[in-house]
Amino acid sequence: MALRAVVFNLDGVLALPSLSTTLGHMAEKLALPRGFLNEAFNKGGLGDSSSRLMRGEITYCQWVPLMEEDYRRCAEDSGISLPENFSVNQIFGDVISARKINRPMLQAAITLKKKGFTTCILTNNYLDDSTQRGHMAQLMCELRPHFDFLIESCQIGMVKPDPQIYRFTLDTLKASPKEVVFLDDIEANLKPARDLGMVTILVRNTTTALQELETVTGMKLLETAAPLPAPYKPSEMSNGYVPIKPGVHLHFVELGSGPAVCLCHGFPESWFSWRYQEMVTFLDKLGISQAVFIGHDWGGMLVWNMAVFYPERVR
Repeated sequence: MALRAVVFNLDGVLALPSLSTTLGHMAEKLALPRGFLNEAFNKGGLGDSSSRLMRGEITYCQWVPLMEEDYRRCAEDSGISLPENFSVNQIFGDVISARKINRPMLQAAITLKKKGFTTCILTNNYLDDSTQRGHMAQLMCELRPHFDFLIESCQIGMVKPDPQIYRFTLDTLKASPKEVVFLDDIEANLKPARDLGMVTILVRNTTTALQELETVTGMKLLETAAPLPAPYKPSEMSNGYVPIKPGVHLHFVELGSGPAVCLCHGFPESWFSWRYQEMVTFLDKLGISQAVFIGHDWGGMLVWNMAVFYPERVR
């Protein structure tokens, strides 16, 4: 039976560095045994505080003091002294802020979706009510539009490697196990999927994993289109105001270089509100002779009128 769906883990697959890698580095930084933070985090099976967090039974802020106690207990049992400045909130805040999208893996997912594969993110995730929650929100906001499905453990009350979550995923995909390939960076998460009949790929290195994914899907993934542009921050953009007539100034945001492209956004009022949004004056004041115009919502009306009444100003 041919593969028709690809399931990607978030941590360690679509986002790097992985939790385990970063916790290893953090342990060294705190002069702790390299495996200590990872082992204590994963200790206890499906009933421990971390699993409760990932199932959505508690939020991040509720989990932090529980994990603090778990770490102190594990340190005491192992004869390890924790540093005075030991802070679970600081450690995991640094872990999350360090994660970036794995662009080659995301590009492969986009290519597969364009080729007709159903794509899905399956992740052990949590309800983030921390002060650092913007990092996770930005990550998910950028990834989500490129996938058909997003399955988060905290939203469904199931967590990897519980076999239930893989059955839930198959039901969501409306696929049989042999039609699905699953990529994860933890072998323990792959075994239940493999036992069900899914094809699995252990991700230790992005290039190697993509080579395996090419083999099982028959798709070329390592020589794809140019990488996605990195998202811009508001601080990297310039903005200003152009006087249109007495008492009326048109605000604009500017980014990039080359021929002008004017993006005309929508407006949540009637057409009458556009009477002052005079694009010819706007172009004149900025010294732009021609531009490509792209209109959205009511901005479309403005763009159409520019093409009809001022075609010489439209590229």
